[in-house]
Amino acid sequence: WQQGTWDYIIDNAHKGRIDTIVLDVNDGLEFATHPEISMNGAWSRKRVRDEIRKCRDMGITLIPKLNFATPHDLWLGEYARMVSTNTYYRVANDLIKEVYDLFEKPEYIHLGMDEECYSVQTESPMCIIRGDNLLWHDINYLFDITEKAGSRPWIWADYFWAYPEECIEKMPKSVVMCGWYYWKCYGEA
Repeated sequence: WQQGTWDYIIDNAHKGRIDTIVLDVNDGLEFATHPEISMNGAWSRKRVRDEIRKCRDMGITLIPKLNFATPHDLWLGEYARMVSTNTYYRVANDLIKEVYDLFEKPEYIHLGMDEECYSVQTESPMCIIRGDNLLWHDINYLFDITEKAGSRPWIWADYFWAYPEECIEKMPKSVVMCGWYYWKCYGEA
């Protein structure tokens, strides 16, 4: 989160009339509830508040993103190895509530949840994948605490692409699912 890069992004977003930015918070914030997660040089809570207000004054809404998918949760530190435990649920609850308050009651909180499959983790030092019932338990837990905080859950649509019938049956209608497409950026069309 270099200041010059950040200023460049939001200035150009404003010039381009972009009104929403999903900000991947993860370990780039000094969490009050779990400071052990924050990386060196993470933005202070005051700085985040200042940037949220600066963006708001430019007509840009910042949506916080905390990616709880197992191939993308290294930012959780030791808690990434505690998936689906009471400790993990407590930490997720604390972080979602803290981000909700810090981002001044955002309409949405993006929870990630992409690429939770073996093929993405084949070269990881530790492969953790939630199975069917446990996956639904955990994502519903994350959805519930996000909604109880006051935001609408937003996730990537990966699981829907792989299992559309199951998602139609089990996914709460309140959840926003968003696709992503970047293959052309890498020369794959």
